[in-house]
Amino acid sequence: MKWTAVSDGEKLDFGDYNSASIRQHCKENPRMRYILSTFKPESSKQRKYLHGCLVPLFTFFNGGNYKDSDAKDRFFELAKVEFNPGHVPFGKELKKVGLTSKGSVNLNKLCDGLSEWLMDNGATVDLLDPDKYQEWDATYTGTMGYIEYLIATKSLSTG
Repeated sequence: MKWTAVSDGEKLDFGDYNSASIRQHCKENPRMRYILSTFKPESSKQRKYLHGCLVPLFTFFNGGNYKDSDAKDRFFELAKVEFNPGHVPFGKELKKVGLTSKGSVNLNKLCDGLSEWLMDNGATVDLLDPDKYQEWDATYTGTMGYIEYLIATKSLSTG
């Protein structure tokens, strides 16, 4: 079982549904041991960086049309399969599928996998610099995509 709660500074607030579920679970499983762990919610900045920087670069470095949102969506799905995989039964086999990118653990895993792949395949640290991406985001969003910005600033070569 997995329950989530929020700290109010002194105690954990599980909410009504989770509290009832925990009480029922305790009744059905006396003397069960539990482990509490913390997690940070995913960052909207990191989510924007994934979709605005890493996925377009992954598409570009794989020869895809980085200007086409459908192509970027397909490469995003491929990235989930490669860097955040799970397996589901299909007949008598297990098939590899991409797990969700929701939540900080999954998002970090996906960003780390994409960054590592990009570095292994010719991307420079400069291309993956979150500060450079944020500079583009603050200045050029809506006028040119991140890849076009990198090409215009001669940070990325098309040939």
